[in-house]
Amino acid sequence: MSDPHAEYAKRLANYESLATSKNRLHVRIGNIKLAVVAAGLLVTYLCLAKQFLQPAWLLVPIALYLLLAAIHEQILRAHHRAETAAAYYKRGIARIDDRWAGTGQTGDRFRDENHVYADDLDLFGRGSLFELLCDGVEKPQALASSLKLRRGLVQNLRKRLRRRWGRCFGDSTTRT
Repeated sequence: MSDPHAEYAKRLANYESLATSKNRLHVRIGNIKLAVVAAGLLVTYLCLAKQFLQPAWLLVPIALYLLLAAIHEQILRAHHRAETAAAYYKRGIARIDDRWAGTGQTGDRFRDENHVYADDLDLFGRGSLFELLCDGVEKPQALASSLKLRRGLVQNLRKRLRRRWGRCFGDSTTRT
């Protein structure tokens, strides 16, 4: 079995390389689009001011620009996907190296300070379960409500264990 750190580092290098190449392509296509706009202005001048070309020639730079705009959009999306993947693997390496705490969303806004075990359960805050699981989550509110639901289940389990303890050992104070 391969080393996860080495595998993540290899994938990170691949995605960073892909992001770099897509960025270079993005710049090239952007410059070509500017050249097409300049050529379109020249064709417009030659068609309208000098009447050297037929007005139908105006469609050529417009069509070329639209084609380049569509290609450019695909390149930008591919660049964004590569950067997102690279960031994912950077965070993965940080998790493997145990350097993840304090780098994500802490979820402090969901923390219930009045809860008895809020600090013990480490559900929210720096280095919490929320911060570890919230990596890439689009709706952190849903994750927080799920964690709070689990906390409610833990409270219910605690009550059931108290009752069972009371039944087993005859402690009348825990039978509630």
